[in-house]
Amino acid sequence: MSDRLCRECGLSVIKNPKKAPSGPLYLDEKSGKPTCYNVYREDLRDAINGSRDLQHMMKYAKEHGFPNPKFYMDDGYTGTNFDRPSFKEMSVDIEKGFVKTVIVKDLSRFGRNYIEVGSYSEIIYPEAGIRFIAIMDNVDTGSLESNEFAAFTNLFNEWYPKNTSKKVKEVKKAKGLAGEHLGAPPYGYLQNPDDKTRWLVDEEAATVIRRIFSLCMQGKGVSAIATALWEDKALTLSAYKVSKGIGVAKKSEHPYNWETSMIASILENVAYIGVTESFKSTRLGFKSKKRIPTTKDRRTYIEDAHTPIIDRDIWEKVQMIRANKRRPTKSGLTSIFSGLLYCADCGAKLSLATANGYLWIKS
Repeated sequence: MSDRLCRECGLSVIKNPKKAPSGPLYLDEKSGKPTCYNVYREDLRDAINGSRDLQHMMKYAKEHGFPNPKFYMDDGYTGTNFDRPSFKEMSVDIEKGFVKTVIVKDLSRFGRNYIEVGSYSEIIYPEAGIRFIAIMDNVDTGSLESNEFAAFTNLFNEWYPKNTSKKVKEVKKAKGLAGEHLGAPPYGYLQNPDDKTRWLVDEEAATVIRRIFSLCMQGKGVSAIATALWEDKALTLSAYKVSKGIGVAKKSEHPYNWETSMIASILENVAYIGVTESFKSTRLGFKSKKRIPTTKDRRTYIEDAHTPIIDRDIWEKVQMIRANKRRPTKSGLTSIFSGLLYCADCGAKLSLATANGYLWIKS
């Protein structure tokens, strides 16, 4: 940023005094004192030169007598909620008394949630003594001539991301119905570097997948399978990713300690027989990030979408075995009728019981 522009904005540049942060500081020309926030020249230059909006707002601040402006920018964050780092920073500065006026180019720059935008502009800020200005929408809480139709503007601002979200969902739905993978591949597969919508078999991980299904076919439960994988020193999913240089949210302290829930998930995953299961979850709405699982009838299944790791016959037999789990009694015995017999009166499953050397079936 040129020195001329610095002067136009009411700022001048000096070298830091001793014990001050490195780099130049901006001073207010009228008072000769450093600005409240000591904005660094390089950061301000890049931001202002890269945005006409910021140049326009800087000019507005100067012409209307607002000294020492500080910019809060949440680039890359959605305006449909206020969980944004710079907005939170601004809120803290307001609580500390550093900010008396909030200026935005228009209401959509402040947010696209008409309820929250209205709450801040009409209740929260006025009660806190904060003046709110939206330049292009002629909103100024410190003026009697403020736009009375701001609520309608906020409503249309929210409609835009809602409509965009709907279009994005339609595009993803079309891709899912065409057999394209919409998410990251599960353990045992890798993204095709030539086509990221396709998966390739990761043979090293596929060996562990086949081992899990083989143990289940032998009658092992998920706990017994987890023990066997520990003895085999088979890396867990997170540990395997770390070994391949892939970042994970949480690194396991025990690389061979398999969770039984993960083994159960692998045994039930249709991806291992070459089937793509799409739309397994959905968001509550375009404003919410929370995802909820969908019912089976709302999901889409595409056959032969990628190379299977497990034969379909084996996978189906495993599902039958898991549907009729056979748990050994304390004596170590397992009934051949376990999971198959039900009470004729109440419909409860019958189980094998032992006492004093005798065996009987009870509900």
